[in-house]
Amino acid sequence: GGVSVLFDAATNLDGRLELFGLDGAGAVVHQFQWPSGAWSAWERLGGPGVYAAAAGVNPDGRMELFGVDRSGTLVHSWQTPTSGNGWSGWAAFTGTYIGEPSVVTRSDGLLE
Repeated sequence: GGVSVLFDAATNLDGRLELFGLDGAGAVVHQFQWPSGAWSAWERLGGPGVYAAAAGVNPDGRMELFGVDRSGTLVHSWQTPTSGNGWSGWAAFTGTYIGEPSVVTRSDGLLE
């Protein structure tokens, strides 16, 4: 599988890039750089399809992806520290959202 819409990129703590997008079926996919500089294949992150998403990097270097699914629910998934390039399942926030999410890093390094 490939990507039909690219929606964000983020940098791992070690400086490697990771790209996020949607595939032709509307599933969230990602592709990352290996330490050699080569790129992985596109992989599905599972969970709900989203129409918009944004990526951020937590203070410990783990990336976190935020998206709005088709029902207007804000969802997120984050890198798990014990599995290299592994990701958590998707978790939902309460409420309904309109528009596209964005992520900023506060002066204390936390995401908002």
